[in-house]
Amino acid sequence: QIYDLAQLNLERKVDLGPFKHTVDDALPLRKAALSVFATCLEKCPSSLDISSFMPVMAKALADVEDIQLQAHQVIISMCSRHPIPVVAAADSFVEPLDKTVNKKKGTKTGTELERVYEWIKSGLRVMIAVSMLDGAM
Repeated sequence: QIYDLAQLNLERKVDLGPFKHTVDDALPLRKAALSVFATCLEKCPSSLDISSFMPVMAKALADVEDIQLQAHQVIISMCSRHPIPVVAAADSFVEPLDKTVNKKKGTKTGTELERVYEWIKSGLRVMIAVSMLDGAM
């Protein structure tokens, strides 16, 4: 099911001599699952059980940056098309969005810093979109 693919986690450690690198083999699958969900949401929403996908979206908000940005776009579009499930799941979005918005910038400069700022702005857009829904606050 698409719900399972969107939560799949296949991390492995690769030994690169003096250090180890973590590789997430399921990242492309999670991205594809969110893309399929976004497309179905737009083209054929009756084929989805939107309320059961909300925990998946909450988990996606706490995932790696690419998945988070994709989840932000999906939630913002859901705010206009399917606000009731978003309002019902709003509490589960608070903690991961808070972590995104309060992301530490560290010693990043140039394009890395711009990327962090875009990430934070994306999280803020989601917070604003959800907070404007009736019953969210």
